[in-house]
Amino acid sequence: MIKKKTGMGKRIFFCVLAAVLVVGTGILLVRTDWRFTLVQQISAPFRQIEFQKLSLSPESLESVQAEEFLNREGIRKDDSLVLINSAHPVGDSRYSLEEYKDSGLLMNSCAVEDYAQLSAAVLENTGERLYVNNSYRSREEQVEVFEQEGSDVSAKPGESEHETGLAMDVYVYGLAGPGFLKSKAAQLIATEGWKYGFVIRYPQFKTSKTGISYEPWHIRYVGKPHAKILYYKNWCLEEYYEHLEVGRYYQSENYLITRQPEDTTLKIPLGLTEVTVSKDNMGNLVITGVYEQAEMDE
Repeated sequence: MIKKKTGMGKRIFFCVLAAVLVVGTGILLVRTDWRFTLVQQISAPFRQIEFQKLSLSPESLESVQAEEFLNREGIRKDDSLVLINSAHPVGDSRYSLEEYKDSGLLMNSCAVEDYAQLSAAVLENTGERLYVNNSYRSREEQVEVFEQEGSDVSAKPGESEHETGLAMDVYVYGLAGPGFLKSKAAQLIATEGWKYGFVIRYPQFKTSKTGISYEPWHIRYVGKPHAKILYYKNWCLEEYYEHLEVGRYYQSENYLITRQPEDTTLKIPLGLTEVTVSKDNMGNLVITGVYEQAEMDE
């Protein structure tokens, strides 16, 4: 009698399990956004990119004052890597803004050209036209948004990336906000936005780091080499800075990246070309350039 009950219990268990699997599979077939998210989470640990500390000899470094270095011909200065969150607010910093294609929308100057390329790629590869719901907001506009939406949805005034012009809330016709992830455009941006210097600023399962819940529609410009590192490492911007130690040198493919205090003498590798410099909003400069002479740490 006991054996019969045990056998029946097993059959019930497997029947329930089979039903759950069938229902789950059906949901994933219907919910393309859930299926996409699942695939991304499974594949994330298998992405590979070179990102290693470098050992540079003193003879291979040039000592130069930050002001002198920044004023050199050919040095590109932008805002691409400023970190804005509750711990690192915008403050009184001023950012370079530019109107996007006579649209009335203001974006950070460093993001305009690459956003245009991203938008064109989305249209070409998905057939969906990408629109911008929000880009730059003034402090006064952020106050209004915060009062209307509250802290669960909107960052406090002074703590929003929209005040830098580096962030855009994007959508396609009929799909905005959380529903945006159902679009082909959203999925293309999530997997290939790095090619144009953009990342999903508030990724899934990173709320403990960013302080903001998952927002697949909120994209952020950080520049091409950095966006690729963030995507392949599955890092948010806060995590990137945890790994990008001040005073050290890193190589990712043919790029060298170093983060150094902005109020001290800089140590710049000789032979560094195509240099871009951005403040990190934490008292440092992030210096990025092409460099192919480095010797890796053992």
